[in-house]
Amino acid sequence: NDQLSRQASSATGSAASTMHVLQRHREILHDFMQEFSKTKHNLKLADERQQLLSSVREDIIEHRSSARSATDTLLRERNAIHNSDRAINEILGQAES
Repeated sequence: NDQLSRQASSATGSAASTMHVLQRHREILHDFMQEFSKTKHNLKLADERQQLLSSVREDIIEHRSSARSATDTLLRERNAIHNSDRAINEILGQAES
């Protein structure tokens, strides 16, 4: 920018035309910088959203895993009680005979 300004001020010939081109370049640069800032902000938001969703998915998977673990524990407990009940009934059946 500064270099263009120096060249424009030291240019001979159509200074008005050169200043117009310089001004237009500044406007284009400003537009590009605004567009870049918007895009950068949108990418940051998308990344944060992705991290949040990933975290939620991990929490859901962890919850389901712990629920399955609790269910498995209850099923093992039920089977142990059933096996103990069956063993007691066999012992009582042998004692009666």
